Amino acid sequence: MPYQDLYQQCLDRIPGQIRKCVQSGKYPVLGYTSNLDVLVTWDAALFNAMTDSHLSEKPSFRTGDVLASASDFVRVVCYIVLNGLGGEIEIVSRELCELLKHTFECRYALGGTSAQGSAALASVGMPVVMQISDRSPQVCRLLDYPTISMISPEGKPVPVMKMVSDRPPVEHFILQYDHGDVVRIGQTEHIIPTSNRLIMDFDDLHKTLPVDPYFLEYLEAHAAEISSYNISGFNAIVSLPVLEQTVARMAEHYRRIKERNPECILYLESAHYLNPESRHMVYSGFAPTLDILGMNEEELADLAQAHGQTLILQNLDSLLDTLEKVHQAYPARGLVVHAKDYSIYYGWPREGVDMAQALCYGNLLAGTRARIGHYASLEDCQGTLALPLSPAGLALAEQMPARHSGRTVNIVPSRYLEKPMTTIGLGDTFAAGMQIAFI
Repeated sequence: MPYQDLYQQCLDRIPGQIRKCVQSGKYPVLGYTSNLDVLVTWDAALFNAMTDSHLSEKPSFRTGDVLASASDFVRVVCYIVLNGLGGEIEIVSRELCELLKHTFECRYALGGTSAQGSAALASVGMPVVMQISDRSPQVCRLLDYPTISMISPEGKPVPVMKMVSDRPPVEHFILQYDHGDVVRIGQTEHIIPTSNRLIMDFDDLHKTLPVDPYFLEYLEAHAAEISSYNISGFNAIVSLPVLEQTVARMAEHYRRIKERNPECILYLESAHYLNPESRHMVYSGFAPTLDILGMNEEELADLAQAHGQTLILQNLDSLLDTLEKVHQAYPARGLVVHAKDYSIYYGWPREGVDMAQALCYGNLLAGTRARIGHYASLEDCQGTLALPLSPAGLALAEQMPARHSGRTVNIVPSRYLEKPMTTIGLGDTFAAGMQIAFI
């Protein structure tokens, strides 16, 4: 059936949702990590010069890889860009960090899912309470919005700049590469098939998840004031015993929140995990309490492979069968997948929440960030509506059943953008946008 375009309707509703948030005293909460992103300006000529000097083996990217040298860097990046992939990997050498800064032009920006999501919501005027881990002056200045609050050790909401520390920033290097550029491997030239990005973390802070106990205590005491709770950051924990302890501790916290406020929507935004065991531990540990388990299409493809099948993103049967298998394995109330051409909700309905509108908010904020390269105002969002709907997303939406295997299915096509200004932070911004519907 023909798809009904919801974007203008959703955009027009945002000021009302903000008023509702202020008047009700119920607000979205986002946690837990932040860092300073080092945005590495992609230069194919400079990268090709590095491959000439340092590529000594076949391009590859294996689970558990780390970057310790220039040779590791070019081997992994060649594999990633030639396959049009995105991903996340750990840097274990400060010398490599300095080499990247010396070789490429770099600039600095806000990093971390909760930090970027908070900034995305604050940019449209939405009140937010957040927890962040890197509170360096550089990071806090980027989060200095009047509608963002943090919780002080005294258990009071305070402006972000009241929580600044004197620690240096944690740096994550973001390499965003462009569709159509040419990468040279030996004497052979290859065209990059898809724009995407690789995140390279030089980061000891997040090997444990540094969540303040007073933040958790405040939320449990004020659970009735939380409209939604967007959690992330577990992907940085590389020790399985540490991760197991963290998941057990945080699962108890979420259980107490849900007991005290069953209407609070608990949303886990996934990320590229360093190994499949970590992902399984997080998903299985939190799924019974989660309202939404969110991920991108690459993570869904990884899960499909883990379940012995190949995901064809533009094939409806393949997509639905994969979602059903993942939902059976990790029985959160629902799954959300955000892809280039569409976003989809698959799971059980939630009374009082229009998931199609939630997807639309997510697409709108993420699509506008992709279009303009920074967090969006309402006026910026209006400009995005001039873009057409993605033909591929629209084709799926128009044949998508309302239900599959008893689950509710919602799909919203993205606004079509051939060459995004940025691909950084789009998943974080999408997840934040969905919270607007949960007020």
